Amino acid sequence: MKQKLILTVGLPKSGKSTWARNKAECNPDYIIVCRNDIRQMLSPVPNFTNTRESLVTVIETTAVRSALGKNLNVIIDSHHMNPKIIDKWLNFVEKENQDRENKIEVETMYFNTSVEECIRRDENSPEHLQTGSELIRSIYNKYFHTVNTNSFTKVIDKTWWNNNNPLPDNPTEKDMVW
Repeated sequence: MKQKLILTVGLPKSGKSTWARNKAECNPDYIIVCRNDIRQMLSPVPNFTNTRESLVTVIETTAVRSALGKNLNVIIDSHHMNPKIIDKWLNFVEKENQDRENKIEVETMYFNTSVEECIRRDENSPEHLQTGSELIRSIYNKYFHTVNTNSFTKVIDKTWWNNNNPLPDNPTEKDMVW
């Protein structure tokens, strides 16, 4: 059976972390790597500097590489709306697969939760866990409304992003993985 690297895709508070925790709880061969958890580990007070973010990236990449090296499946719990980040992980897997018999398969779990629902969930979260409606709307306006869900397949495909196609209201299973 192929190992999986699963990237969660969706707005803050869309259900990505809940899904990831449930998946890992039910499947002991899955682990979760989450940039927000790494940031929290480094400093309980938000402190986003280039130096800290570089360290977060090193820890994240090392954790993913180590888990895959131990034949575990990895869920990277983040919103993954920036095409550069998707490309980073596709390139990572491409390089990792060069020297492997057991190839890693990339899947993207797409969470189609409305902006309004994400904001409602955020407002009902404990204050220290809130993202803020302004940031949720900003992420949506910058990335989310431009995703071409027709490109979601089980094949690693770097043509996922297309600014001309809105998200479907009700994605099918084909829209959920690529």
